[in-house]
Amino acid sequence: MQDKNISRHHDLATTGHGCTRIVGVKATQNEVFANGIQKPMLRIGDPCLPHVIRVGLKCKKHRAFVNDGSRSVFVKNIPVGRIGDSTDFGALITGSFNVFAGD
Repeated sequence: MQDKNISRHHDLATTGHGCTRIVGVKATQNEVFANGIQKPMLRIGDPCLPHVIRVGLKCKKHRAFVNDGSRSVFVKNIPVGRIGDSTDFGALITGSFNVFAGD
């Protein structure tokens, strides 16, 4: 089992899309924090911030979410998101420097 850095409110993720390559993510819970500051932890189902995706020749609005998380660490009964976990067609790329969660 490998621990990964947990991701938090307003950390970043890649989208896997050409129009918007990197986007922030938004925690939907505000009771469990990381790093002793008001940085709520992310969970599966939390949304990516608004961005666009290429449809034909145009970029159109697109909604996306955190798709994957820890199988052993939960926040309010939902798996916590970590660096490397799936978001949209990309992955979370930033997170806590000293709070970790296992697979």
